Amino acid sequence: MANQKELAQHLDLTDRQVRYLLADGILPTSRGNGGLNLQHCR
Repeated sequence: MANQKELAQHLDLTDRQVRYLLADGILPTSRGNGGLNLQHCR
């Protein structure tokens, strides 16, 4: 599980781009304290 910054690095995006993609529902959001699943987001 990863945070937004780690996800951004993994996807070669900026933190801001990841935040927008999460807000628009394009990337799956995390449920609880587990963080973001890199495999689902990729």
